[in-house]
Amino acid sequence: MNTIPLLTFFLLLTISICKSQVNDTWQRVETSTNQNLFIDLAGLEHYTDDDIYVWVLENYNEPIELESNGEEAIQSKTYYLFNKQLKMYSLLEIIYYNDQGAITEYFNYWRDTSIDSYKYNYPIVEGSVEENILDSCVEFIDTNRLELE
Repeated sequence: MNTIPLLTFFLLLTISICKSQVNDTWQRVETSTNQNLFIDLAGLEHYTDDDIYVWVLENYNEPIELESNGEEAIQSKTYYLFNKQLKMYSLLEIIYYNDQGAITEYFNYWRDTSIDSYKYNYPIVEGSVEENILDSCVEFIDTNRLELE
């Protein structure tokens, strides 16, 4: 009996399942500017208080040139901290990727503070991309909370 076709089948099945699980954690964010934004849903349902931490993936329509090192990026992941009550947010990390999927730049803005006026840097402006991101997160959290009850 030839086991190569059988092994190939199981290998392809495993890759397909793993790939679909990775892709299933990202949900598109609708914006008025039609940006290619996606939020990472993995673990998002656990944020039931005012603070929400979320990774946001952005695919650029055209490569951008990074001022810090002159390299091009076609994609970025940004780690946000949102506060629903205060309507404010902070950028915690930004990772830029080139067309090969390699990291071209990384910025870390984490700081250790419990003072709200220092914890959140920016107001959430009505109609902004950040408002769209927060709304998508809250909608997902509320939907999953109802399913868990």
